[in-house]
Amino acid sequence: MENVIIGERLKEVREARKMTQEELSQKIGITRSSISAFEKGFKFPSIQTVEKLSKELKIPMAYLQNERPPRSNRIGPLSYRKNSRTSQAVQDQMSRLEEWLEDIYSIYNTYIDFPEVNFLPAEPVDYEFLSDDDIEKTADELRAQWGMGLGPISNLTDFIEANGIVIGRAFLESDVDAVSVWRSRRPHILINKTITSCARIRMSIAHELGHLVLHRLVDEEDYEDKDKHELMEKQASSFAGAFLFPRRSFYTEFRSTKLDALLLMKERWKVSMGAIVMRAKIFELINKNNIRTFYDQLALKGYSRKKEPLDDEIPLEPIKLFSEANQILAENRINIQRIIDETLLSKNDFYTITDIEPKFNEEKNVKIIQFRRIDD
Repeated sequence: MENVIIGERLKEVREARKMTQEELSQKIGITRSSISAFEKGFKFPSIQTVEKLSKELKIPMAYLQNERPPRSNRIGPLSYRKNSRTSQAVQDQMSRLEEWLEDIYSIYNTYIDFPEVNFLPAEPVDYEFLSDDDIEKTADELRAQWGMGLGPISNLTDFIEANGIVIGRAFLESDVDAVSVWRSRRPHILINKTITSCARIRMSIAHELGHLVLHRLVDEEDYEDKDKHELMEKQASSFAGAFLFPRRSFYTEFRSTKLDALLLMKERWKVSMGAIVMRAKIFELINKNNIRTFYDQLALKGYSRKKEPLDDEIPLEPIKLFSEANQILAENRINIQRIIDETLLSKNDFYTITDIEPKFNEEKNVKIIQFRRIDD
């Protein structure tokens, strides 16, 4: 009997949809054991069943019937804020969606020269002995390497992409803001598309940047250790604050926890008011009473820790890497549909991950990617 699907591909997309074998089997009217057998390659579905799987999983049949594109190896585990509610299904989903980001990048990379990775060198430093001053210094060093100075970062996403980091978006669980990992010599960051606050997205990107810088050489064993993982999360958060709002600048500009003063700082630095207050606490510029008063004032205005003033007003920073790549390819008579077809993903998944508008405009200016000659 001819093999009509590849079992591992079925498992990939099922996990990307956060669906159990039982749930999938019920939706298409077959047994769970049949789904398990398909995934393990013990038996193969009829073409009619493949069509049902494709429709239910919202994936082209070609995805299930073809080997995946070559992927570079992950260097270490995925980094993300993990807590007791982060189920194995959620972890599997994040892993699969990051793999799709890698698939898309790999296809583009056969046509396009992406920016070189410009990162601090990986040094065998024991992260468990990093001090707060060490982390502040490391954040300042990366800013210096990227030519940022000590002022506000006008567009963090542009800086990230221009320095060789691949960013994508995906619909993740509400308790997961972002995911990051090193693949070979290039880092990836996947942002939760449900987040609509620019300040929160920038903090999430900077947090993952902290993992990529500070925990590049950490083993998976350490990520599985609760205490060590909590330490790494705290360090990544400290790095994020230091990177977005350097200590020297903070001392110069911070005045008080009054809402009007914090609003001005948030608008200028695109950092949440809560993050500014916590940074002031770290530097012992305020006390617990000041913090309590701040949150009381926020509540009186109808806001909360998760919803602040300006959250809906500061514009989001779009991902430009893939849209600019498409502009270059369009100039060389390669349209976006060809790329989508090569990834084998659905259009919806492709557009979500790349942050490209479905009605792609090929006439915008190209800024950060250099074109490499295509050998057809």
